[in-house]
Amino acid sequence: MPTKQIALAIGAEQLRAVFRQLPISLVVNPVNAALTAVVIAPTTASLSPIIWFFLVAVVTAGRWILWRRYRRSPPGSDRNHIWSRLAICGSLLAGSCWGFGGMLLFPLISTSGQIFLTFVIGGMCAGAVVLNASHLPTLLAFLLSASLPMAIRFFA
Repeated sequence: MPTKQIALAIGAEQLRAVFRQLPISLVVNPVNAALTAVVIAPTTASLSPIIWFFLVAVVTAGRWILWRRYRRSPPGSDRNHIWSRLAICGSLLAGSCWGFGGMLLFPLISTSGQIFLTFVIGGMCAGAVVLNASHLPTLLAFLLSASLPMAIRFFA
């Protein structure tokens, strides 16, 4: 088997692993977002935590549609590069909800809410490492988009 075919087969299996693990993320993201919104909403006078939760829910619904379409695609599809890009985009959007959402919510909430939010985002990043370890671009998309905005907020 030529090297290029081996590389394609490995890439296809890495992608399958990402989509096989995606249902866990589809449950954890909205549950953690709901819990986080419930905890931090009383510490602010704005509706921002509720709006942020609905944004997380919309992104999760989009990723669920992506997962369903991937599962219905023919196995061994030559469209793996497209599925890979879509998985990366979904991971980037989910991470951005946590990172940019956290960055925007941070100054609006109490100190205890800030600490809670920071720990939840850290936990989400740790979970992403486990779920997306097989596909580095998907992992980095989530990790960087979830952690860098908060890091910028801390350094600002």
